[in-house]
Amino acid sequence: QSSPLYPPPSFATKKKKNMFRLTRFARRFASSTLKEREAALENAAVRAHDAELLARLREHGSGVTNVSIFGAGLMGSGIAQVSAAAGYHVNLIDSSTDALAKGKDSIAGSLAKVAKRAEAKGKTAPNVEEIMSRISVTTDADAGVSEAHLVIEAIVENLAVKQGLFQAVEAAAPAKAVLASNTSSLKIGDIASSLKD
Repeated sequence: QSSPLYPPPSFATKKKKNMFRLTRFARRFASSTLKEREAALENAAVRAHDAELLARLREHGSGVTNVSIFGAGLMGSGIAQVSAAAGYHVNLIDSSTDALAKGKDSIAGSLAKVAKRAEAKGKTAPNVEEIMSRISVTTDADAGVSEAHLVIEAIVENLAVKQGLFQAVEAAAPAKAVLASNTSSLKIGDIASSLKD
């Protein structure tokens, strides 16, 4: 049984690069406190019996501030929204400028609804403008991951495409960046097998 703050421990570690499944946990992870996030990361690593991954996650801890997300569709935009709402600086990356525009509009609309519901319940509403200011969009993949601590792919469910993407990310992102997949059907180990380091 996994923690409610973290996905199932289906981890695949390839030396310094680590990938983990990001699905329903995204909202809870982003809205949790820093201590809860760090504890969830450590607990997941312990369950996976992966000392190297545990060390890497401890090393990142509170230092994770920049998140890059590939894919401006429903899932990618949703992850971008909850990440920015949690205080992370987000780079939303897509090859289509139209998709990026629609994705950002979708995020703004969703946040507006969240704010409206909060106000209706007498709760503190999120500052939509402030959250949106933390989201940048780009079609330049290399630039989009150049300062990333965490890179999440939410693109088409095609193994070869995902492998190709992470090969490119591995070459452009910082050496300590953590690579993550939002895949719902592919094996994490198969995607990770394309990485050199």
